[in-house]
Amino acid sequence: MPIVMTTVAEERSTFVAQCTFKNEAGSNVIPIDIVWTLADKFGNVINARSSVAIVGMTAIVNIVLTGTDLIVSETFPADVWRFLTVSATYDSTLGTGLKLRDSAKFQVANLTSIS
Repeated sequence: MPIVMTTVAEERSTFVAQCTFKNEAGSNVIPIDIVWTLADKFGNVINARSSVAIVGMTAIVNIVLTGTDLIVSETFPADVWRFLTVSATYDSTLGTGLKLRDSAKFQVANLTSIS
C-alpha cells in the first residue's frame, strides 16, 4: 500500500519528495542504485518519468518534480493523485543485491487558469 503524502503539490510548480533508505535493521543504508517512476492513478507514466536513475547515492535523496511533471489535464476538474514509485538495490550482511521498493501517493492541486 502506498505511503500517502500530506503535502499537496501545486500544478506546474515544484514539489520535492525526500526518500530515506533503510536496511532490514532499520538503519540508513546507501543504495547501489535507485530508479523512480511517476504515474497517474491508472498507471500511465507522466512526462516520460519511467525508471529515472538517481545519480550520487546517499541514504537520503530528494526527487524534484516540477513543471510538466505536475500537469493536470483539463479533463480532470478537481485535484488529482500521482504515484511516485522508487526502487533501489543495496548490500548488507544478509546478502548482496537486496531490493527496496515503495510507492508514495500525493495530490496535485488543479489551479484555475494556469498555463
